[in-house]
Amino acid sequence: MTTPPALLIAGHGTRDEAGAEAFRDFVRELGRRHPELPVAGGFIELSPPPLGDAVAELVERGVRRFAAVPLMLVSAGHAKGDIPAALSREKERHPGITYTYGRPLGPHPGLLRVLERRLAEAVDPAWDPAE
Repeated sequence: MTTPPALLIAGHGTRDEAGAEAFRDFVRELGRRHPELPVAGGFIELSPPPLGDAVAELVERGVRRFAAVPLMLVSAGHAKGDIPAALSREKERHPGITYTYGRPLGPHPGLLRVLERRLAEAVDPAWDPAE
């Protein structure tokens, strides 16, 4: 059986420190929930750590193969161009690493259910979107 790839979470970045810290908390929580899986996360712009530092962290931990997943809703400019370009640069910087690139979250049924619950909480806590 082959070892699963490590996980690299790619975030957009924000000037809002609370938002950036929420991303970093998310990445740490993924690592806590999956201790067998090396997890790192970085931003494409605006916030530390940059995506390149997250790749370097994985490489320093002995990772040679990872799955990069954009923590974004839609496949816009960052997910289509900026993140793949950054990953390509990291592959040059760290010869021998390989990666696969996942899709943005998109309209996944689980995400839509969460959105419906959040909408219900905001509009009327007694409203049930399943009705």
